[in-house]
Amino acid sequence: MHISPDAKYLALGSDNGEFYIHDAQTLQLKHVKKDRQNPISEIKFSPNGQYLAVGCVDFLIFIYDVTKNFTLLKKMKGHVSRVTHMDFSEDSQILQSNSSSYDLLYHSLSNGKQIPGGASSFKDERWATWSCVFGWPVQGIWPPCASGDDINSVDRDKKMRVLVTADDFGKVKLFRYPCAIDKASFKKFIGHSSHVTCVRFTQNDSYVISTGGNDKSIFQWKYNTDEEAEEEMQKYEEIDEEENNPDLENEILNFKEDEMEMGDEGGSASKPYLGEVKASTPKGFVVTKSAGEPPKEGIKLKYVFGYRAFDTRMNVKYTSEGKIVYHTAALGIVLDKNSNEQSFFTNHDEDMVCLAIHPSLKIVATGQMAKAGKAKIIDIFVWEIETKEILANLKGFHLRAIRNVYISIKFLK
Repeated sequence: MHISPDAKYLALGSDNGEFYIHDAQTLQLKHVKKDRQNPISEIKFSPNGQYLAVGCVDFLIFIYDVTKNFTLLKKMKGHVSRVTHMDFSEDSQILQSNSSSYDLLYHSLSNGKQIPGGASSFKDERWATWSCVFGWPVQGIWPPCASGDDINSVDRDKKMRVLVTADDFGKVKLFRYPCAIDKASFKKFIGHSSHVTCVRFTQNDSYVISTGGNDKSIFQWKYNTDEEAEEEMQKYEEIDEEENNPDLENEILNFKEDEMEMGDEGGSASKPYLGEVKASTPKGFVVTKSAGEPPKEGIKLKYVFGYRAFDTRMNVKYTSEGKIVYHTAALGIVLDKNSNEQSFFTNHDEDMVCLAIHPSLKIVATGQMAKAGKAKIIDIFVWEIETKEILANLKGFHLRAIRNVYISIKFLK
């Protein structure tokens, strides 16, 4: 899905080859177009609002004229597999695109032809957005040993300072932009319990939105650029053992740990071809001393939309303060009904599937599914609702998943 630059249209692609154009304000359906039978995999308006690019699993990109009731203008060829990501140049004349074959192609909007020069021909081009996972400014987001489908989505903020990425291991990460050096450090944020399918900045960069795959949830992250970001990172570092270090040995060890976990979408061991990309360094680019450091900016989890209801029951409770405690993805969520604010328990690392509350209504116990490679080390946490303080961590007793928990009235802090 994508919204036009003037916020007039909302475009939605479907699995049957149709795409729908809605009024972005009223959601009234305006147009339905179908020029192929295969699922649509990517859709994007040009920055001048004149064009709509529609990528598909049939390898083709169709260009429509928005100003002429979405008339089909061009059919762009060149990819040999599913189109995955697309970006327009600032003048809306060039389209760059990725596919599941890990390629990066360029097409002219004027004639619809592929431009054979490749990335090196556009090393000084200015792009309205950057959502392609392959290219010169995103080289450093790929750890050693990475498969070409481990990173599912990337987005650049409007001020061109940071990149946010979504990967197969449930992580949302922030890198400096451009991220063009190997082993670049990052800031990592947790909460999703399966592969993160997409991540985007909002129009004014105030928030980052991420969507989960199997956890079927939408996370809203507050983007901040001050000292609050550093304070938030300290909290995450206390609950996660993975180092965030540009040192090669540590980076390889960290990524191997992720590989052992196995991304939810799987994938081959192929690496993206970087030869042409490395030859496309922009004129005048200088690698600074801070280029490999994590960004100063950060994101803080603000709100989560979703609840695991398809296989859990009786897992929404009232607290002694009149708040609501429940879970989704790998998060315990406490919702204040009066202010509509959420706070989070973030120590689980896989889908939470059960919750019980103490008769005092001040303590809960939560259990999770087994994380890949940890079938015999499934966590049960007992924690205080208001402070999120861990009172007990019980593990080593169960296999596969904790389906039910109960707190005795005799449980004391």
